[in-house]
Amino acid sequence: MWPDDLPLEFAPRDGHRAGLVTATVVRPIFHAVFERRCSWWGQPVDAAYALEHEQVHFAIAEYFARELTRKMISTGDRPRSRGFTRAEAIAKLHDRMRRLASQAMTDARSEHASYDSATRKDASHATHRKWMLRYDTLLTRAP
Repeated sequence: MWPDDLPLEFAPRDGHRAGLVTATVVRPIFHAVFERRCSWWGQPVDAAYALEHEQVHFAIAEYFARELTRKMISTGDRPRSRGFTRAEAIAKLHDRMRRLASQAMTDARSEHASYDSATRKDASHATHRKWMLRYDTLLTRAP
C-alpha cells in the first residue's frame, strides 16, 4: 500500500545527470497489513484459539516492519529514486518501497514458521501467550 500522504522531497537536478528529478521519502515508516480472508486453518478450530494465533502472526509482521523503519532511521537511509519526470521518479520509488517491504516480509517468514511449528507441537494457549509476551515486549521497544 502506498499512502497518499507519504511525505516526499523532490530535487529538480541530480549532481551527476542534469535534468533528472529525485524523489526521496522524508520519513520512511513501514507497518504490517493483514487480509482477514487470507487466514487459513486446515481443520476446525476454536475461534478464540484462532484469533490468538493470528494476533501473534500480526505482532511478528508488525515487529519486522518496525525493525525496517528503525534501521532506515538509524542509518539515515531514506529511499529515493530518479526519473526524467516527477511521475517517473515516484513510480520508481513505489517499486523500491515495495521491494524493501517484500524483503522485510521474507526475513520474517522464518519467524512465522518457527511460531507455527511451536504451536503445532503444543496447541495450548500458554504457548501462544509466551510468543505474544515476547512480541509485546519487542514492539514496545521498536519505533
